[in-house]
Amino acid sequence: MNGNGEFIRLREQDTLVCITLILLVPLCCAVWNKQDMPPAQSYRYEIDPNNATSAEWQTLPGIGPKLAEAISGYQTRTPFTDTHELQNVKGIGVKKYNTMKPFLRKIKAASAD
Repeated sequence: MNGNGEFIRLREQDTLVCITLILLVPLCCAVWNKQDMPPAQSYRYEIDPNNATSAEWQTLPGIGPKLAEAISGYQTRTPFTDTHELQNVKGIGVKKYNTMKPFLRKIKAASAD
């Protein structure tokens, strides 16, 4: 509205310029601010399947105290040679294994002495 109570009419070009500025300014600011930020450090939480304690197993998604004890008991009797062997533990199927997999450290092959 102008001072006389009349609406100011924008031309299509003016409207387009305003919309473009409204959309581009926040984008440019985000890019500019991101350049000032230090690179993000990647941190990955992993556990060693053959040395993890019951408490460590419980930090993984879907692993409660009973299943953590079952895994710990299994690993003390039969050390894992591959993470897929976790599916041999009662209560761990394909779905649960796939949920845990990103948090498992690869098992190194035993060296021949």
